[in-house]
Amino acid sequence: MAVGISTACFYPMLTENALTLLTQAGMKTVEIFVNAAQETTPQFTQKLRSICDQTGTAVSSIHPFSSGLEPFMLFSKYLRRFEDSLPLYHSYCRMAAELNAKLIVIHGDRRPFHMEEQEYFERYARLAEIGREYGIWVAQENVVNCCGDTPEFFTRMTSALGDDARFVLDIKQSVRCKKTPYDFLKAMGNHLCHIHLSDHTLENTCLLPGRGVFDFSRFFRETEGLNCDYILEVYREDFKTVQDLLSAYEFLKNTTSCS
Repeated sequence: MAVGISTACFYPMLTENALTLLTQAGMKTVEIFVNAAQETTPQFTQKLRSICDQTGTAVSSIHPFSSGLEPFMLFSKYLRRFEDSLPLYHSYCRMAAELNAKLIVIHGDRRPFHMEEQEYFERYARLAEIGREYGIWVAQENVVNCCGDTPEFFTRMTSALGDDARFVLDIKQSVRCKKTPYDFLKAMGNHLCHIHLSDHTLENTCLLPGRGVFDFSRFFRETEGLNCDYILEVYREDFKTVQDLLSAYEFLKNTTSCS
């Protein structure tokens, strides 16, 4: 387990520039948010690998930009479109493997859903099979207004898919779903493999850690022992300077035993 920062925090900064900024700031664990299909090529992947190698930075996960397109690409009623989309997910998985990342993140279908859950789980199982070819996980995130916006969905997904079911817990999305992170944590169980960290108040669902009311000490105690990295993921409007972001990272490191 490690604490890191997602390049998504700097969007729309170019992905390689955001990664360089984090590595030069001393970050030893990162999540890379891929912002375009051209960023999945072997040449671009090698560029990112070179940036990380210069500072010994580990890539925990790949978060594809196409999360917002998944209802149309992967989970529509038109099977051919799903099949046409699989090569892109091969590219994500290959990229993750070449960067020694553990997983790629998906959001899944949006409400109202396009298909019955059983068919959704069958499509996800195809993605999980692709992931296995590259030695990585395809992990479902809890996201408001998407299929994973209730804890019960993750319970059913585990029952349907067994060990193929892998999950990402996002704190801000839990709040937006009007649930606590612990509701999702209980439902995800030991299928949880990745965590997106942020803080919040009653007025704001996404703040830098340490700026809100969330009890990170308790959260770290309750997730201790899980095979998860903790990745700080907020939006560019949630901090004024890079130092603000790095200070939040230091706050997280000081609250947990991770490095």
